[in-house]
Amino acid sequence: MRKVCVLVLTFLLLVGIGKAQPVMNQSKPISKNVFKVNLLSVSARLLSGFYERKVSQRLSVQLGGNYQVREREIIFSRSTLTKAYTFIPEVRIYSLARHQAPKGVYLASFARYRYLEMETENSGLGKEYGKIKSYGGGVLAGVHALFLDDHLSLDCFLGPHLTKHDFEGLSRETVKYDYFSLLFNTLDIRFGITAGIAF
Repeated sequence: MRKVCVLVLTFLLLVGIGKAQPVMNQSKPISKNVFKVNLLSVSARLLSGFYERKVSQRLSVQLGGNYQVREREIIFSRSTLTKAYTFIPEVRIYSLARHQAPKGVYLASFARYRYLEMETENSGLGKEYGKIKSYGGGVLAGVHALFLDDHLSLDCFLGPHLTKHDFEGLSRETVKYDYFSLLFNTLDIRFGITAGIAF
């Protein structure tokens, strides 16, 4: 809940900064490439990276993902993630009211694939090992601000997504009664704050 509050406050701050900035100078070229990292993934022991590329004045595409650096226990559960990675392709449409892509307020659609390997303690069956593959996609809204002559990036986004989960090697009791009802909902929220460089 604390992360969501911080995200909302940062989003509102970036919107205010975007409105306060002067109207763009159309003759000045803007950076077409942005490399970013998700600041919220550090606490989850994930290496994350996103590459965004401008393809027109209003449109950009982005490819991102993350990889779990080491094993970590899942809070409020008996399970441990031993391996995890995610791929997220995305298309963004920017508003031309004040800026051109990749800067300003945007709407985006994205797809997401996530792969997890885990082990869990089941009181009736002992230790279990399993895999979880998740497929889905969604939409989001965000604000992408560029500073220091458009070379420093700060991006904040939030939106819903739908996901299908395939479980392998896990008992029905584990899937039903462990943490899955909280972490593997069909409808979920994707949010984040990234920082990086534009060039």
